[in-house]
Amino acid sequence: MTLIRALGIGLVVALVGCKSSHVITPASSEQRLESQGAPEWVMTPPHDSQYLYGVGSAEVYGDKIRALQQAEDVARGDLIKQLKVNVSQSLTSTTNVNDSVVSRTAEVIVKSRVPETEMSGIERLDSFEDTVARSVYALVRLDRVRAISSLRQDLQTMELDLSQFENRSESGNLMDDIKFFLPALPKIRSYQLNADKLKLLAANDKSASTLNYDPSGLQQRIYDMLGRIRVRLYPENELARSMAIELAEQLTGQGVKVVSHGASELVVSFNLSKIEKQNQGTQFVLLQGNMKVKDDKGQILKAYGVDAKGGAYDQDLARQRAMKKISDKMGGDLVKGLFEYL
Repeated sequence: MTLIRALGIGLVVALVGCKSSHVITPASSEQRLESQGAPEWVMTPPHDSQYLYGVGSAEVYGDKIRALQQAEDVARGDLIKQLKVNVSQSLTSTTNVNDSVVSRTAEVIVKSRVPETEMSGIERLDSFEDTVARSVYALVRLDRVRAISSLRQDLQTMELDLSQFENRSESGNLMDDIKFFLPALPKIRSYQLNADKLKLLAANDKSASTLNYDPSGLQQRIYDMLGRIRVRLYPENELARSMAIELAEQLTGQGVKVVSHGASELVVSFNLSKIEKQNQGTQFVLLQGNMKVKDDKGQILKAYGVDAKGGAYDQDLARQRAMKKISDKMGGDLVKGLFEYL
């Protein structure tokens, strides 16, 4: 029994020792790099009050140039990560917009059309190839002082551009006002993104990160205008009239003001056609709809078609499902298309 236990312990020790010999510890990694004459930044990134540095690495799988680009991308990410660690507050510039789904949809569309851009001014300073581990390293650098100065100049130019909207009074015609103010939203988004970058770069310098202008008031003003748009539905045939109530409820649920009479900023006329089919006992209803969106002057802003299909063993249920689907499509397209209509 003692012999068996001793053999077991010896086997475990041997296995552990064998396994450990293939593990690259931090110490052995440093020794390997030092033996190849690796620059100091590979193991210890530089520190400087004016410059920010980032280090990244990537394994080489045949294409060394591609691997170096990957290492540079990692290094850029490392540099940005260091910036974000230094900022405790949220960097997403948002405003307390009203609860209208139209306003929230507008915000989402603007963000999708004006995506975040990479921090400019980051340059690759050096690179190193570890031939033993078949990997490459990249060192990137950002001149913090120059980047802050450049951003502040860009923000001043943007502020001047937005002043034409800030100084404009509303005319009393909601549609005309919206058409004028709507182009300001992507400009505001660009301003906010650059302001966020400035906060990152000047996190420890309050005087450099402080801005005298805040476009959130203008942004809220435009969202409020969008929330005041009134829509009147005009069904053109009997089938469309049978769906009008459901479409009105669907639009109202998204924050759109639907009116049955009186003045409105948008008029939506629509008609529906129906095709009924049966296949192995299942009833299918295909609805095809045509919709026109007009402004308060009667000008057609958008015309398009939608379709939807519903299926069930009961024909009425199949029709209800098709009606629900096409109503959702029409309502969703109407809200999302506000930017295209105006």
